[in-house]
Amino acid sequence: MLTKQSSAVTEVISLILVFGLMTSAISAVMLWGTPYMDEKKAEARANSALNQLNGISDILKDDVISQGINNSSVDVKFTFEYGNLYFNSDGDRFIIYYSLDSNFDFNVSGLEKSEDDPDDDEFNLIIEEDPGDLDELNISYLYDGSSETKSPPSGLISATQGIFDVVRMDIKDSSGIVVGRIWLFDTGSITYKTSFSQGTFNVILENGAVVSGKDNNGYLSNKPTIYNRAGLFVMRIIQIKPKFVTSGGTGKITYKINFKLNESFIREKKALIPKCLKMQISGNDASVIAWKNYFKLNHGFDIYTENSAKGTIYTNCNKEFTLTHSICNCTMMVEGWK
Repeated sequence: MLTKQSSAVTEVISLILVFGLMTSAISAVMLWGTPYMDEKKAEARANSALNQLNGISDILKDDVISQGINNSSVDVKFTFEYGNLYFNSDGDRFIIYYSLDSNFDFNVSGLEKSEDDPDDDEFNLIIEEDPGDLDELNISYLYDGSSETKSPPSGLISATQGIFDVVRMDIKDSSGIVVGRIWLFDTGSITYKTSFSQGTFNVILENGAVVSGKDNNGYLSNKPTIYNRAGLFVMRIIQIKPKFVTSGGTGKITYKINFKLNESFIREKKALIPKCLKMQISGNDASVIAWKNYFKLNHGFDIYTENSAKGTIYTNCNKEFTLTHSICNCTMMVEGWK
């Protein structure tokens, strides 16, 4: 038989249990629910940016570059409510190199982009197969039209200028014939970044493609211009360079972005590569992962694991190689915010 006192105790215990359950539920929501909702909101913002930059990438390739240097400039808009949009004048660095002689093979190291020294002027040229008559390395700084020659063309190479932007290097034999070639491109990029409590989403427009990533993992959304067919490999490098960039404002921000084709070049035209086409990519961790996976999954590239070329992706080519290069000026202005 319950007394009034025991009944009161029971009610108190019930209230304590209810309060405990409510506290646990609220704690669970705060611990798991709030970060989850925060991440989902950030993911939605990133998806919106991805859709917009995919469309901008198509316009850049189809309405700017493909129309030639006489086309008028093209304006596009980009709108977001939270996050940051900014221009990276360097972007990722693409190093493309290959032998033009079946008796010659080489690798390079030290040309990767470094945060400590982005314009490093030293690198290593590692000769893997030597035909016996290598003579010189000619370095052409295409960003200002100057050049220099180094001999012998192997070991530690010290350049007199910074190696950045666009650089071509030709390895020549004693007859002056080019037996190997290295290209270096700093592509420039437009990046949208939005953060949540446990990480960051990045959406990056670079080299005619769009990279979407969470923290240090990324995938390629809009594909670059590459044709890989029997006997032929064609690749386009797109550089975007800032002419005028502004930022600012909070809330819902709209940017007006203008693209204008500056110049286009055929850097290599149907050069027969008897061995491997090799490539190094450095820069943003998420975009580097995305680019390497793209080349591995779509174009049959493998990755070196040995020290002399560790991290380099390559494909056994034996194809004619054509490399085109377009430079686009870019203006980014805040059109307004609410």
